[in-house]
Amino acid sequence: MLTTKVGMSKKSLDPEFEDYARRFASIETATEKLLKDTKAYIDAVNNLFTHGVGFAHHFAEVFHPNPGEYNLSSKHPEAAHTIANVDAYELAMEELKSSIAPELELIESRIIGPVKELQGVLKTIRKTITKREHKLVDYDRYNNSLTKLRDKKEKSLNDEKNLFKLEQDFEVASNEYDYINTTLKQEMPRFLMQCTQFVDPLFHSFFYMQLNIFYMMLEKLSGFAEGKYDVSISGNDIATDYEAKRTDAWQTIEEMNITQRFLSTTKMVHAHRAASGQGPPSYLGRSTSATSSVTSTFSKKAPPPPPGSNFSAPPPPYSPGPSAAIPGIAKKAPPPPTARQAQAQACRVLVDVLRTKLVLGHYKATIIPEVDALVRKDLMSTLMLLIDGPNTRVPINRKLPPEILRVIFDHVRLQPCKRGTPGTSIWDPVVVRLDWLIRASHVCRYWRTIIVDDPALWNRIDDPRRHLMFVSVPVERARMMPLAISIKGEPTLPMRALLEGSKPVREIRYDGISVSLSQKHLQRQAPFLENLTLTGTPGRTPPGHARRSSGGYPVQIFRGYTPNLHRLALESLNWFPTLRMSSLTHLCIADCYGRNLLQRILSLLSVSQNLTDLVLVDRGDVLHSEGLQLATPVHPRHLERLVFKNMSSAGVTLFLTRVRLKPETSVRLVDVQPLSRHLLEQLSRLELKEGITKLFIKGSGTRRTVVGEGPSTGILIDHFVAENEDWGTALPRILPMDKLRELHVTLRDSPALFASTPTAMFDFLGQAPTLERIYVDTEGLISLLDALECCGRGKTPKLACPDLVLHVQMPCRGSGSSTALIQSFATRQTNLGIRRLVAEYCPGCQGVPCRPWFSRHIQVNFESVTSTPKSRMGHEWRMLRTDWPAC
Repeated sequence: MLTTKVGMSKKSLDPEFEDYARRFASIETATEKLLKDTKAYIDAVNNLFTHGVGFAHHFAEVFHPNPGEYNLSSKHPEAAHTIANVDAYELAMEELKSSIAPELELIESRIIGPVKELQGVLKTIRKTITKREHKLVDYDRYNNSLTKLRDKKEKSLNDEKNLFKLEQDFEVASNEYDYINTTLKQEMPRFLMQCTQFVDPLFHSFFYMQLNIFYMMLEKLSGFAEGKYDVSISGNDIATDYEAKRTDAWQTIEEMNITQRFLSTTKMVHAHRAASGQGPPSYLGRSTSATSSVTSTFSKKAPPPPPGSNFSAPPPPYSPGPSAAIPGIAKKAPPPPTARQAQAQACRVLVDVLRTKLVLGHYKATIIPEVDALVRKDLMSTLMLLIDGPNTRVPINRKLPPEILRVIFDHVRLQPCKRGTPGTSIWDPVVVRLDWLIRASHVCRYWRTIIVDDPALWNRIDDPRRHLMFVSVPVERARMMPLAISIKGEPTLPMRALLEGSKPVREIRYDGISVSLSQKHLQRQAPFLENLTLTGTPGRTPPGHARRSSGGYPVQIFRGYTPNLHRLALESLNWFPTLRMSSLTHLCIADCYGRNLLQRILSLLSVSQNLTDLVLVDRGDVLHSEGLQLATPVHPRHLERLVFKNMSSAGVTLFLTRVRLKPETSVRLVDVQPLSRHLLEQLSRLELKEGITKLFIKGSGTRRTVVGEGPSTGILIDHFVAENEDWGTALPRILPMDKLRELHVTLRDSPALFASTPTAMFDFLGQAPTLERIYVDTEGLISLLDALECCGRGKTPKLACPDLVLHVQMPCRGSGSSTALIQSFATRQTNLGIRRLVAEYCPGCQGVPCRPWFSRHIQVNFESVTSTPKSRMGHEWRMLRTDWPAC
């Protein structure tokens, strides 16, 4: 290594990586400079207004005499104007400081925060580069040693052994170096490009933020000076006028004794001695300069006098050095947190997470799935950290009440998963983790007492194949609590004892059930059964074989006695169970087959008078292939939500012809494509469409989601694709265009969704005479611009709605490009008829709003341009917040 450092050995060079390293170093320097300049700008603005407010305050104190004194205005009439405006100046400075503070906080959150995150990434990459340099040193060292040993003409036995060892070491070092070097050369160009794309908007945002601060200062100061001062004169004229009015006041102030600098007593004594010709005494014949130089030295002391001398050298003057510092003044490192402090911190974290969960559940009837998943993730990560950590470090065992701990343990036990996961219910897709619950019971005695004594934590049991304790232990601890069990195929002996015993069961999920198994194990009455999920075997036939027409007959289970059954799910069955369905509210029929399937479904609907949710899944297109004989249509009076999933347009059309939906029913189509002309006509005949007043079009990748919603009804179509026509002409066929008031378009996740049909938007707007408002994001505005370009310069599309208001949702970052986009649209839509613009800006993701500023060019092309904080598009839609079953 020494020869490598001094340049005496061969060193490997990689010009390509060296170029990347130099560019990376320049980015590090530029990032550091940007962060330093931003902080300096914020400090300078803060100091400017701090001193400005202080100057205004002291200025006001000077021009306001104490009560009882003479009037300054009559005594000094030339200062009457200043005395009259000094209070307004102080107030203006306070208001300006308070108005600038949010802008500075915005700079900290939008500029300094991202730059610091970028610095963290740069430090990580720098560590990798340093590791690469270390591996390069090892590579060169082994390479040089191996080359030297190979070039040796006469090799001894030890040389041969060392040669073999060096070859192995060189191979390991070469592999490690090549791996890191290749990874850096592959990833560095992409990182440099992305870093440039990340930093450029920061420069633009910083410029516009500074410009906004300057505009605010200019506007406030100009408003204060308007009508009071003449701001058109130059600075030299102001200085000349000031010198003329000052007269000899400054000279008088300088001659006052109070303004003179006072000397200390020591300096006065030395000055008096020097004036009288006396000086400090010298010792041992030394000169004064030598004595003073010795006594003023910090690190050396004066030598002791000779033994025969009568003089004693004076002690050196005291000078506190680094070693003489007072121990109590030195700043000590903070002590590590105690067990009580760690306990309090952990309790605060858990209580905050639970409070968020409970507040959201109390505020909304249903929580947004994304927010619910986030809260569950935070809760689980915090709780598992406490469970895995030693209890002596985080002793929360006796700080939380038992009610809170029961809620936490219930979330530990039930893990959410995707709908359709094998072994889970479509109504409540969770996976039971009894092993996690048992692990939590081993933390402390207090937790174990709560977990063991609460029967509600042991009421879910899965079919055991390996651990019999997962049946015996929960059954024992659940006591008489109704159980929820999951079975697959032939049940084991403990599960068979539960099905045939006297334990109350409220939910059964049976996967792989057949007619024989149902007649063998599901023949006991179930008075407590609320949820039932039966999954059979798929009824898909191999190619070239005819579908088996057997099945379709009813099979009685639970002796037909299920008075409290609320939710029923049947999947891949060629038979339907006979049950008591007077209390049934949720029904799901997925991929069932057999004879007269649609007739059997309608029979279930006719006997389920309290049904509120219905889900139909038909991947094999059984409904359309079997057809239906003429029968009386079914009228479900309480149906609120109807879902068609993975069905053909013909199957959905056939079902809708045999069912009469009430106007309050909401319909959702999931992956029903393409939408045929007959299906669109059938949807247009539904009474629920008459209540739709607003439309939401959302793009996600290549999928187009359409939501039509009214006060109490609506229709939601996932992946809207019409057959042989675009959406601009297909949607008006199923919507009441004479009642539509709002149109919302969000293309943030799929900017190229309208690229194939750019003029479809104007085709739709041409058939909406009562449309009042259009809400678009920046990608939707780009689609409008593309549509205008496709229509041509001389062919301006005609809108059926004369007074249309355009709402543009500005992004949280990059508002400058959005403003330029709005300006481009404003110059091209003069003949379109949109006269009012509303820019919905970010209300402040971190507490600071980002209000846009529009130039005069944009304001000229509209009758009115206003700004308002934007709402969270999508969260205000009832159809998107609804907890749709099986979706």
